Formats: sequence, C-alpha cells, structure tokens
Amino acid sequence: MLPPPVLVEPDDRKLLRQSVADFVADAGEPSKVRERRKSETGYDRAIWREIAGLGWLQLAVPEAQGGLGMSFADLAALHEEYGKAAMPEPLIAVGLLATGALSGGDNAALRDAELPALLSGEKIATLAWQSGVHALVSNDVMIEAVSDGDGYRISGTAEFVPAASGADAFVVAARHRDGLVLAWVEASAASIETRRNADYAPLGTMTFDNAAGVQVAGPESAAALLDQLLDKGRVAVCAEAVGVMHQTLVTTLDYMRTREQFGRAIGSFQALQHRAVNLYIQLELSRSIVMKAAAAIDAGLPEVPRLAAQCKARCAEASVQVAGQSVHLHGTIGFTEELDLSILIRRGHALSAWLGNGEANLRRYTQLRWPEGIAA
Repeated sequence: MLPPPVLVEPDDRKLLRQSVADFVADAGEPSKVRERRKSETGYDRAIWREIAGLGWLQLAVPEAQGGLGMSFADLAALHEEYGKAAMPEPLIAVGLLATGALSGGDNAALRDAELPALLSGEKIATLAWQSGVHALVSNDVMIEAVSDGDGYRISGTAEFVPAASGADAFVVAARHRDGLVLAWVEASAASIETRRNADYAPLGTMTFDNAAGVQVAGPESAAALLDQLLDKGRVAVCAEAVGVMHQTLVTTLDYMRTREQFGRAIGSFQALQHRAVNLYIQLELSRSIVMKAAAAIDAGLPEVPRLAAQCKARCAEASVQVAGQSVHLHGTIGFTEELDLSILIRRGHALSAWLGNGEANLRRYTQLRWPEGIAA
C-alpha cells in the first residue's frame, strides 16, 4: 500500500470519498469494467442510474436548481476516488460538462424542463464542441449556427464526443454571426459514427445537417460559459487521473513484493525502489496541483484558466510516465491485455489526451502566463 496523502479535509468530504470507494469496490471490479467498456455504449445505463441516485450528479449544481451546491474541491475528491476503478460511466462528460451547461445557461425554461431528467439519470446528454484535434478553447469552435425563430439550425461536425453512443441529446457549441452559442439538440437530429478510444470507450463523430437546436446560452454568455466548463473539466479529468495513477502504482508495488528474481522479490532491488519512488513523487505533485486548481475555482480567482492548463500539463505527463513505468516494472506481462493493470494503463492514456495533452496545455499555460511573450 501507499502511504496515505496528507489531506486536511472536512468530515463531509471524507464521507464522500468513502461512499465512492464503497460503490466502486463492486461496480468497479475489473472484469465488470472491461465488459462495460467494450459494450456498444461503453457504459451501463443501470449503473448510471445508481450513480444518479447517490446524488453525485447533483454535487456541483446550485441548490436552487435541485442540486447540492457543494464545492469543486468536493467534486475533485469524488473524481479521484472514482478514477481508482477506471469506471466507464461518463461522470465528467455528462455530470459536469453537459449538466453544467444547462445549469449555467440563460434558458431557464429549458433548464427546468431538462435538468431534472439529467440529474436523476433518466436522460443522458453530452457536450459536442470540438471540430479538430487541436481545439482547446471556445475560439476553436468551427460548427456553425444560424437563427431559426427562438432557436438555431446547426450544421457541421463535432469530433471526439464522449458518451455519444446512447445519448438522448447533445449540448452543441456553434459559431453564430453574433458570437458563440450553445444549443440543445436531440440525438435524433444528428448522425453519429463511433470509434474506440485508447480505453475502448466509444468516441463519437457527430454530423449536424441543419439540425434544430434550442438555445442553452446565447452569444452574450456562451463563450465564457464554455471556457469555464472546459477548464473545470480539465481539473476534474486531472483528479480522475490522480485516482488512476494511485491505483496503478498500488498494483505495481503489490506485484513488486511478490515477483521474485534471483531468489528475491524484485521490490528489494534498490534501482527499482528508486523508480517506484519517482512515480510516487509524480503522483503527489499531481494531487497537489489538482487541489490548488480546485481551490482557485471555489474562490473564483481570475487565474483559473492558467492553473487549469498548468494542472492538465502536469497530470497528463505524469499519467503517461506512471503508466509506462508501471508496464516496465511488471516486465513482459505488463503488456498483456488479460492483466487487470491494462484497464488502468489504457484509462491513464485516455485521460492524458482528453481536453488537451500535456504539450498543448503547457503551450496554453505559457501563453496565459506570459501574454506578451518571453524576452530572449
């Protein structure tokens, strides 16, 4: 086992962590996770309703909208524990991004009609915004929207859409002549092609051809809302990645204690101990920057975009390093699909790339930190 992190947390957050750990102990059993990830939708709708019943989807939604109004630090703690089982249910894609768009949008009538169904798990909606591999922020949106009465007609292609298979609706970011908009589009109005991510989760390529959309957020607020959601999403992805890294390292250390070579457990070799310690340092550095970014979100600090980019850059690189070194420390068996470690390795790589890899977010951090450029 790893030494416990030095966390000073309120009792309700500790109870939240324990409730997540108790749930994923069964639902996150590796053979079950592997089966769900390779299914058509990539997740189990019944388990999703159980998750909704636990109140996790309501965590960051204001109480006035039927949520619990808890802090982002609480949400980060939830995602860290959730990540330890590499759970396939789309907690970030649906519970944070799509739900956050409805909650933060300016269409109260749509919110009142659709948000309760999302929070109860009755409906699933996901965010479609990315038109290319290099998209990071709202300025990169390429989907187009034209006015149509009180709503819009949406045309274009969104790529890398998580939880697209089986979704009931999409929150689509599109560029209107007056500025960016967010629109609610029913799944029946879009065509979808899917391909498998590194962790076998299906990613959708969505094509909208004059699809009818109801306004979620108009040109006055949509761009700021989308960028805010994407930054929160990056920090939540990092929190989940910390959980994946934690469990990957625990699994690797357990193996090092039992695998023998030259008549000794390989964990007794000093060179391998040094490598394991370096991975533990990467884990703790990642956890620290997640906590810092979550605190900044809760405080409403203006440097949240910079900290979110810094957080994602750090955790993306750490995820790849922990995954790769853990495979090496397992030896040849580490490359096998049958090993439960492979679920964590694949999830770590998928999270590393989602919402921008380490290089892309490091570049964004540099631009935000030194907007005038770095003097030679």
